[in-house]
Amino acid sequence: MEATVPGIRHRRATGYLPYRHTAEPAGAPPAGCLATITVDFDGPNTRRARDWIDGVFAASGTDRASPAAGLIAAHFHVSLDGIRVLNLAEWTSARAHREAAEAAAPRLRDAARRFPGVVGTAVRRFVPYRGITFAD
Repeated sequence: MEATVPGIRHRRATGYLPYRHTAEPAGAPPAGCLATITVDFDGPNTRRARDWIDGVFAASGTDRASPAAGLIAAHFHVSLDGIRVLNLAEWTSARAHREAAEAAAPRLRDAARRFPGVVGTAVRRFVPYRGITFAD
């Protein structure tokens, strides 16, 4: 892209492939909050990134979303170079996401943060401005 548009700089542009997601329940409400969670590793290793995701699912004890608890869906991706995991999570509200993060069981927190090679995590929340509905 820099060759076609001289002077343009891309910050942290990273390609991802989807790896695993929660099963979205039928009739789930629209997302009131989108949360992006990124996990950085100390070097490229796609298998390790996938193992990290699998460990989060194992620690949570389910692969299903729970709209009653605020989680509508979670979509996990692994960067093409295997250095980063991206989770795009749909929540009923920012408050529901904050409460879930604060109440996370130690087992789930340990699986996410104390995994070998994790060097950083970042969480950002966004409130959707508009939505679109697709006709069947």
